Amino acid sequence: MKRIILTMLVLQSWCGMAAAQSPYLPPQPAQPPSSSPVRQAGANSQDLRQVLAKQGSPDPNLNPKLDEASPFLQPSPRFEEAPGPLRWIREASATLTYLAGGAERGFGTVDLETSMTMQFTFDPCLAPLTVKPVFGIHFWDQPSLGQPFFSLGLPDRVYDLYVDFGWAPRVTDWFYLDIGLTPGVYTDFDNSRSDQFRMRGRLIGIFATSEALQFVAGVAYINRNETKWLPVAGVIWNPTSETRVQLVFPQPRISHRLWNNPGSEGWVYVGGEYGGGAWAINRLGILDDNVDYNDWRLALGLELKHYTGIRGFFEVGYVFNRELLFETYGGRVELNDTVMLRIGLVF
Repeated sequence: MKRIILTMLVLQSWCGMAAAQSPYLPPQPAQPPSSSPVRQAGANSQDLRQVLAKQGSPDPNLNPKLDEASPFLQPSPRFEEAPGPLRWIREASATLTYLAGGAERGFGTVDLETSMTMQFTFDPCLAPLTVKPVFGIHFWDQPSLGQPFFSLGLPDRVYDLYVDFGWAPRVTDWFYLDIGLTPGVYTDFDNSRSDQFRMRGRLIGIFATSEALQFVAGVAYINRNETKWLPVAGVIWNPTSETRVQLVFPQPRISHRLWNNPGSEGWVYVGGEYGGGAWAINRLGILDDNVDYNDWRLALGLELKHYTGIRGFFEVGYVFNRELLFETYGGRVELNDTVMLRIGLVF
C-alpha cells in the first residue's frame, strides 16, 4: 500500500510540473469568413504562378489586355476530369461588342469573338505551353461622310483567324517572363494581298516585390500599318482582397469587389484600352487595300463570377480618337466619337 501511495504522489508531482511548463491556452476564436487573409511580405512565400493567377498577367490577344484571373477563373471540373483531349482545355469564351454608328462621320461596328485556351505540359520542370485559337468576325456600316455619291467602299465584314502561343517561364522566385507569338490571318477573304497574314508577338517581364505588388515592363508587337510596337508598362497593386489596381498601359483597370459569398463574386471596374485592328480588304470590288481601324476606349463594367469557373461581364463605354487609315487610297479618315456596349461569357 505504501508503494502505491508513493507512486501516486510521484505521478501527481510530475503532472504538476508538466502543467506548469505547458500552461493551458483557451481556444482562439475562429476568424469570420469575411476576414481578409494576411499577406506575406516576401514573394518567396508563394509560387509566383499562384500570384499571377490571382492578380492577372498580360493577355495574349494583344488588343492588348490584362487577364482578370482569380480562383473563380480556374477551369470547370468538367474539363479537369474529362478524358482525352478535353483535359487540356482551360477555358472558352465568347464576346460581343457594339459601337454605335449614325450621324456624319459615324462608323458602326458589331464584333463577335470566340476563343478556346489550352495548356500543354511537356516537362514538369518547365512552364506549360498555352495555345489559344481565336476566331473573330466584324460587321461594318459604311461611314457617312456627308457626300452622297462618295463611298469608302469598305466590305460589309472582315475576319480574324489566329492562334496565340504563350509561354510564361519563371526565371527567379520574383521574376517571370511572358513570351508570346501570334500568327494570324486578318482579311475579308476577297482580296489577293499577301499582308492579310500578319505575325504579332510580345515580350514582357513581371517583377514581384510581394504578393500584393508587381511591376510590369515590356513591349507588344501589334503590327498595324502605322503602329507596329506598343510599350507595356505599369504596376499591379492589390492593397486588399477587395480592391485591384492594375495601372498597366495600354489597358489600365481598377476593380472593386461588391460581394463575396460561397457561390459567387461580384466586381465593378473602370478601365481603358487601345482598340481596333488591321485587315486586308477589297474595296468596291476592284481595289485591294489594307486598312487600320484605331480608337481609344473608356469603360465601366460589372463582372459576375460563379464558383464553377463560369463568369460573365457587361460593359458600357465611351470611344474616342477614332480613325480609319488606308494604305493605298484614301489616307486618314477621322471618325466621330461614339458609345460602346459589350457583353461576354467565359466558361
